[in-house]
Amino acid sequence: LFNDNFLPPKVDEVFTKSGVLGKVVGITEKILTLEVSDGVKIKVLKSHVGGLASKLFEKKNDKK
Repeated sequence: LFNDNFLPPKVDEVFTKSGVLGKVVGITEKILTLEVSDGVKIKVLKSHVGGLASKLFEKKNDKK
């Protein structure tokens, strides 16, 4: 998902493999800083990011 210090365009929120959702506000070589609530920031390892939060809320097409 993240390559070195490159943050893909339009990445706003991600989820971690432990289920935390947050807005990306900082990035280093191995760490992302996520804002999980107004003014509350946590640091997580990039390797523990599960994906984009928007993917969690996409509606799947019903195939019949």
